[in-house]
Amino acid sequence: FVNQCLQELYNKKEYYRRELNVKTTRLSGPNCNMKYTIEKFVQQGLQSLHIEINEHIATVQYRYTNIIFQQTYFAQNPNTN
Repeated sequence: FVNQCLQELYNKKEYYRRELNVKTTRLSGPNCNMKYTIEKFVQQGLQSLHIEINEHIATVQYRYTNIIFQQTYFAQNPNTN
């Protein structure tokens, strides 16, 4: 799940970078400032996705650790299942 989310984030980043390069190659002169603005906008969008993915990773790690603790506890106290 985590690797899939990271791969999706990477794919989106590469897609938008290619789109940005195509669109900014048409720009020249004063429009170069637009390139910076567009890059900043895209980076902010990617940061939002990155935060969301990190939340999912933390949830998966928490659940995994919780299951390990439960299994260890029940292995040491088999009468309390």
